Amino acid sequence: MIPAKEACPAWVCPALAALVLTLYAAFPTRNYYWDGVSFALAIESPDPSSGLFLHPNHLIYNGIGYVLWSGLRAFGFDLRALVVLQTLSIIAAVLSVWVLHRLLLRITNSAYVATSLAALFAFSSTWWKFATDADAYILGTLPLIVAAYLTYASNEPRPAIIGFVHAWGMLVHQLAAIFFVPAALHIYRKYGLRTMLQYGATAGGITLFVYCGAFWLSQENWSPVAFGRWLTSHSLDVSFSFNPLSNATVTATSYIRLFFGGRANLLSQFWGPFFIVVVAGLVILVVKLLLQFRGRWKDLCLFDASAMLDTELRFPILWAAAYAAFLFFWLPNNTFYKLFLLPGIILVLVQVLAKYSGPRRYRLALFTAAVALANFAFSIFPYSHVEANKPLSFALDMQRRWSDRTVVYHASFTPDNWIIRYFNPATTWKKMKPGDLTGFEREATQDVQSGHDVWIDTTAGDALAESGAIFSPHYGAVWELVNSRHRIRFALWRPRGVDSYHR
Repeated sequence: MIPAKEACPAWVCPALAALVLTLYAAFPTRNYYWDGVSFALAIESPDPSSGLFLHPNHLIYNGIGYVLWSGLRAFGFDLRALVVLQTLSIIAAVLSVWVLHRLLLRITNSAYVATSLAALFAFSSTWWKFATDADAYILGTLPLIVAAYLTYASNEPRPAIIGFVHAWGMLVHQLAAIFFVPAALHIYRKYGLRTMLQYGATAGGITLFVYCGAFWLSQENWSPVAFGRWLTSHSLDVSFSFNPLSNATVTATSYIRLFFGGRANLLSQFWGPFFIVVVAGLVILVVKLLLQFRGRWKDLCLFDASAMLDTELRFPILWAAAYAAFLFFWLPNNTFYKLFLLPGIILVLVQVLAKYSGPRRYRLALFTAAVALANFAFSIFPYSHVEANKPLSFALDMQRRWSDRTVVYHASFTPDNWIIRYFNPATTWKKMKPGDLTGFEREATQDVQSGHDVWIDTTAGDALAESGAIFSPHYGAVWELVNSRHRIRFALWRPRGVDSYHR
């Protein structure tokens, strides 16, 4: 059984953090999140004051990335922004695991339970993937875990510090604002109304002040209506969904993907001795875990149900419930948004498991190890290779065909184009004016005459086809990636009347 007090060796937290750091750094994802590539493009843009740079959904994230990237370059480190952002995510993720681990130890006084749940958090599918990617979610979740530690574990009120930390999270990503609900209620119950108001004034005041300044810098407008629209702006293709049945289905699926991820069909692509050992180890863990439950289901009755209703459990339940309620209606299929409530789920689990009074059979450790190994085998390891990301493979392949004298015309800058443009930084990309075929031909002809290779992408080809031109090999060399998930095509263009074109 779990003792009331269990000595935790000082090396446990550093050891887990070191293991997490090693695995994160050794297997960074190559299955890049689209927004991460767009962030890197914005950071490396000659005009970092663009609208994308100060985006209200993740206000200071690109600014942090730009400062780090430009600072490293100033010291002679010639790194791409995407690598810098990935490294930032890894560091923030490891710090998140460290702080959460310490909080779990403080709650349970059990090194076994705290370490097992901290590892489950660290190696859950979606967290692990985004911890090694370029995104604002990991850096936005870290302040919530720190604020939770200060709120949940401290015996003295620290409203200003908690408010400052929470404001940092909200400035990194807007979704961190929902954390205000559980934090404010917990502070109110623990310290009273005055302390809660101090926390709210600090968190809200800092956030509002910075947002107002960013709005003026990017929009040069003081209109409250325009500020409200800018503050709540989002892509045109996303919105609330009020279909309860559909939302419930995709929500349940997304919570499963939060912990378990990957694709079994990737095994065939990476099958070999290493994978055989990994999969064999996974099978052994699963079988051993099932055997630990055989004939022992009565152990589930050895939880002190009444103790689970104590006041300390309300905070993580409110944390998880507040986010779950909002995300049930707002893009319920987006699993990565649920990273903001994942620490709350872990805190609920630790409170429940800490009330177990039966014999220890190490089922939690076996389950955590099985989850980690399954996610590694079916997701992390395959996606740490370029071959698992078809658009990236295509982009790197185009490096051999394009040069600094390549001009690419596009009608729409699609997410597939982001990754192809980013990994071909020497190329020049130009937007085709809609419906202006004459203007395109005139400008493209001038590019050819000045010694450039002119290529048109899928969207430009579609626009030309609609205007009467034909997007086909008649234009010259064509390279494409067309399947059920992607439609990427680039064709070498030449002026009318030119039958062949060689440089």
